[in-house]
Amino acid sequence: MTSGELEARSWTKAGYAAAGAIVLLWVGSAAADIRFEERTQQSGIEHEGVSWGAAWGDMNRDGYPDVFVGNHADRDQIYINNTLGEFEDKSRVLDDRRGDTHAATWVDLDRDGDDDLMVVRGGGSGVGMGDSNHLFINDGARLVEQATEFGLDYPYARGRSPLWFDWNNDGYLDVLLVNVNKRAGPPQAPTKLFSFDPQARRFVPEEYVLYNKTWTRFAQLVVGNRLLPDSPVIVVQEFKYPDGIYSYGVEGFRPVKREFKFPPRVSGSGDIALGDFDNDLFVDFFTGGIRSGDSRLLLQSANGMVDSTVQSGLAGIDHAQSVVTADFDNDMDLDIYVARGFGRKLDVPNLPNVLYENLGGGVFRQVPGPVGVEGSTQGQSESATTVDYDNDGFIDIFLTNGQEKNIGPNQLFRNMGNGNNWLTVELVGEKSNIEGIGARVLATAGGITQVREEVGGIHRNSQNDRRLHFGLGDHSVVESLTVHWPSGLVQELNGLGTNEFITVTEGATLRAESPRLTPGDEQLSIDLTAAGDLDWAQWGAVRSERPRKSGVQARIGDIDATPGGKRMQVDNIEFLWTDGPDGMENATGKMIRYRGAGSVVSFAVSAGGIVRRLRVYAQVRHSRVRFEAKMDGGNALEPVVQTVDMPDGDVNVVLTYDFSSGNDAGVLKFHAVVEDTYGKPWGNVALGAATLSGEGR
Repeated sequence: MTSGELEARSWTKAGYAAAGAIVLLWVGSAAADIRFEERTQQSGIEHEGVSWGAAWGDMNRDGYPDVFVGNHADRDQIYINNTLGEFEDKSRVLDDRRGDTHAATWVDLDRDGDDDLMVVRGGGSGVGMGDSNHLFINDGARLVEQATEFGLDYPYARGRSPLWFDWNNDGYLDVLLVNVNKRAGPPQAPTKLFSFDPQARRFVPEEYVLYNKTWTRFAQLVVGNRLLPDSPVIVVQEFKYPDGIYSYGVEGFRPVKREFKFPPRVSGSGDIALGDFDNDLFVDFFTGGIRSGDSRLLLQSANGMVDSTVQSGLAGIDHAQSVVTADFDNDMDLDIYVARGFGRKLDVPNLPNVLYENLGGGVFRQVPGPVGVEGSTQGQSESATTVDYDNDGFIDIFLTNGQEKNIGPNQLFRNMGNGNNWLTVELVGEKSNIEGIGARVLATAGGITQVREEVGGIHRNSQNDRRLHFGLGDHSVVESLTVHWPSGLVQELNGLGTNEFITVTEGATLRAESPRLTPGDEQLSIDLTAAGDLDWAQWGAVRSERPRKSGVQARIGDIDATPGGKRMQVDNIEFLWTDGPDGMENATGKMIRYRGAGSVVSFAVSAGGIVRRLRVYAQVRHSRVRFEAKMDGGNALEPVVQTVDMPDGDVNVVLTYDFSSGNDAGVLKFHAVVEDTYGKPWGNVALGAATLSGEGR
């Protein structure tokens, strides 16, 4: 085994990680039922119409998921996450392209470090040459249409969904374009495998035939198999399940459905959720179907696939249009969400969606409502996707409701969370493909091991946030994280913290702690102080996107913690001083987390210039919080105090502190004090995007 490079990225509940000092206060800790709140309007992701799936990626590589929303015959949309819990409609990057678009996927197909976008199209309803697929290459600033140049336009195809994987293990992603056959005559453009040629920078069609039937709709990747332990498989889905299973390797493909010993095929299956539902470290299958007998839980066993639907408590689910799985309550097992719209008629009320909590060992109960994810009565549920859009470590749900010709709204449901811990892992392949697709990751905490597979997040019509999320319950240390890479490399990391986003790079060396910067001739420094019961602290570097005229590096002061402190790390930070009308200075940090009522968080900023203003973006959740800002040194000022009172729900505010007289070389001190949480089991305050303005030297 080899150690791996670990890049820790910690974010706030509110998701603030633009330019600024970021602090997070958690007050209290208690387990709670799974509950969501709708944030569609507040997030700016509102739309009504016919839909065809959604795909989550990271277009601008800022660590926050962005989303492509397919609107079928209408104009598709791209929403960019602004890191403040809101999205900006950037659909203009698609050049107003329209016409029978189907499933889309984000993937870094050219290994340049950013996500490209593939959108398959319907092919003129199956008659003659139809609409060519879209392939938008991300050049870092915009999406450039290059489907023809890359050989993926496939104009005769009735495209339904792409599946990305590296079948020949050459380090470059290949793609299976899943297509429905033409309505008349022999198939002109069947489901087809395309391999990437890195020298030609083009995809080349292969001769392998992978399930060429009439209504093939999507395919998924399964890596860990009991009966074929050394061979990942592709599972192809039509309306009966499973329709085709193929193992692959450098020698090619072969059908292996018989080896899996499935029960009698399920008819009318709509979508498939893949995950280890019984925590035996092998991926199982939940099939969502139109009739109550069509939805099944199929568990891998040494003797083949076992139908555990009745024993699991999942019998009787009907109209399952879209199904997804995640550990929504971070209690170390996978739950299931079912969006119900399959087989419904036009203009009838939408059915309520349902959430099933895993009680352990693959036994489920329907979470009693209202849960907050039942969905709109308008339209028909079409696609559900899972995403941690605000980077708070709890998985959220995005829902489209425009099935067939029904007009329905997009809906974003935010997970309200609880006191449980978590870890989210992103993979970067070196010898393997850059996305790490085909990797298995095992995380052990408290002696319990869980598995996640990096398979691209693909399911019917849609793509989930493909980062790998582990709920950890009340465990505060991950004893080991083991990555089985497609290249064959096995990589192990030990003694990791929790409540972090980490990036594991294949085959690199573990950085236990980044070196500190020496003070040198700094213009700015930050000191952080915690009072109360410190759980853990992390402070790291994020770069500002503002133009730089002159950059200055500085050091971070030590983090002072109470004796109860469990973990502290001081990392690099970069301060950027840009001369201009406001002389913007962006001091960016990441996260500090505390538990205990009455906690106080403070940070101080020293400026080698005249500081005139501090602006802090804040979020307060069912708490009353007193914020104080005071300038010491230079022209000392009395503290400026603001109180934000939010007994229920949460509110985003901008706190602005003006120091009109100017303060040369002063130290600006900022405090956040939680005064009350109104009897709630937990609450939080998130501070981010703090900006100093003034005049540089």
